Amino acid sequence: MNAITTGPISFRGIATEIIRTLRPKTVFDAGCAWGLLVEALWDQGVEARGVDISEYAISNLRPDMRPYCRVGSLTEPFTGLVRPGDVHRSAGAHAPR
Repeated sequence: MNAITTGPISFRGIATEIIRTLRPKTVFDAGCAWGLLVEALWDQGVEARGVDISEYAISNLRPDMRPYCRVGSLTEPFTGLVRPGDVHRSAGAHAPR
């Protein structure tokens, strides 16, 4: 058992639902935190990438996910993570209003 499958949120379950309903080839997770959704998507065969403003969160990524997530702000330009056709997941609940 790990953080992906335990606790109040099952990132594996969320990834499964994203895959079932949207059938994405790639996903961009804006506000990926520790990369748990990115991790769960990769584990199910979907190429995923993420960005988060927290250096602490990104430093806690699973080691094999480090190439796919990075520290960054959604208010600043960034390249190499978002690709045409990506399904986007946003941490909009955390954005300033």
